[in-house]
Amino acid sequence: MHILTPDAEFEKHVIAMSDKSILWRGTFLEKITFLERTFDWYLATYFCNTEEKAGELIHLIISNDRITYESKRQVLLVLINKHEPTFKAQFPKYAKELQEINEFRNILAHYMLDTTPDGVTKFVDTGNLRYMKFKNDISFLEYSDSQYHEILDLVKIYIEGFGLLITLINKGINFK
Repeated sequence: MHILTPDAEFEKHVIAMSDKSILWRGTFLEKITFLERTFDWYLATYFCNTEEKAGELIHLIISNDRITYESKRQVLLVLINKHEPTFKAQFPKYAKELQEINEFRNILAHYMLDTTPDGVTKFVDTGNLRYMKFKNDISFLEYSDSQYHEILDLVKIYIEGFGLLITLINKGINFK
C-alpha cells in the first residue's frame, strides 16, 4: 500500500471523502430522525386515549431533548416485550438492532472523518470511510458502502414496522 502525501491529488480525494461522508451523515440522520418520531407516536398512542393528548405528550415531553433516543428505546423494549408478541416475532433482533442503529448514529454525529494520509489511502484503495474516535486515545471505525446501506436499510425496516404498530393502535387493533 502506497501512503498518499498531501498534494493536489490528495486534496481531491479528501473532497471526495468529505462529500461521501456528508451524504452518509445527512441521509442517515434524516432517516433516524423519522424513526425516532415513529417511536414518539407509538409511545404517545400507547399512553394516550385521544389524538389531542397524544399530540401534547409528543410536543411537550417526548419529541424534544428531554428524552433521548436511548431512553425511548428502553421504554419501547418493555412495551413490545409485554404487549407486542407478533412484532417481537417478526423482528426477533429488534432490541439489538435498534441499539446498533443508535451507535452508528452517534458515530456519524460525533466522530471526525479520518482525512489523515492513511485514511485517504484506505478510501482510495477500498472506498471505505474511517471515523476517528477520541477517548483516552484515537481509535478508528471503518465502514464500507455495504455496511452503511445495511444499517440504513434496517432504519427503513423499523420505520415501516413501527408505522404498522401505530396504524393498528389507531384502529384499536392490537398487533398480537
